[in-house]
Amino acid sequence: MPTNQKRSKFTKYSFVSLIGILGLPFIGITLVYAILGVQADGHTVNRVFEASRPFSNISISTHMIFGALITALAPLQLLMGWSRKWLKTHRIIGYIFTLAAVLTSIGGFVYVGIHGTTGGTPMNIAFSMYGVFLLIATYQTIQFARQKDIPKHNEWALRLFILAMGSWFYRICYGFYFTLDPSGSGHTDDFHGLFDLIMNFGFFIPPLILLEIYFYLNKRGKFNIHPIISSLSVLLVSGILITGCWWIFSRIIGAILS
Repeated sequence: MPTNQKRSKFTKYSFVSLIGILGLPFIGITLVYAILGVQADGHTVNRVFEASRPFSNISISTHMIFGALITALAPLQLLMGWSRKWLKTHRIIGYIFTLAAVLTSIGGFVYVGIHGTTGGTPMNIAFSMYGVFLLIATYQTIQFARQKDIPKHNEWALRLFILAMGSWFYRICYGFYFTLDPSGSGHTDDFHGLFDLIMNFGFFIPPLILLEIYFYLNKRGKFNIHPIISSLSVLLVSGILITGCWWIFSRIIGAILS
């Protein structure tokens, strides 16, 4: 294998592995919220829960539990899909992932329909659209795998990866934003600030658009980036993700210690 290909392979494996590792604290705290939230005093754990709304609490708890599962499985699925020796396991987990994605979306739809999001109508629309996109990407990924159309399956798998990591990425963006602007000037408690409104769609639409541009250029042989530039870009994005993750993690630790 040429040196450039080896470097490219190492970079993509390392980057996806990093995303998987950084997602672990988010997965853990989400599961804690989901379990404690359905209790009578769940609203003291997270404001999405209300003691007088047991059905909406169950729906958002379902959304959180299975959302955490797809966040954990998405990087693993991508890594196994790139390796022939893990293809059988990749297929089995794929069906688990599909069920989890469906339950994640249903839980979210029910919650939005009954309770509504903190950000009101703009967030209701954006998050519902996100759920629809997640279902479409899951269905398409499975369908093309069944049809043994591997190129199409791989394309939809990347779309699905972006969407599956969306909830985590949403919070990472806030962590990075508050690191740059500790005052949080674009954020309000009811999520109607400028940054809040941008992030309603910003955590999944721009990444999907960038991915589509990559697909378009790559198919036409026009996506040629020097390996050094590629590596530096990955390092830059990794730095942003680590910064955002650390802000969230430090806040959680601070709240526990206080």
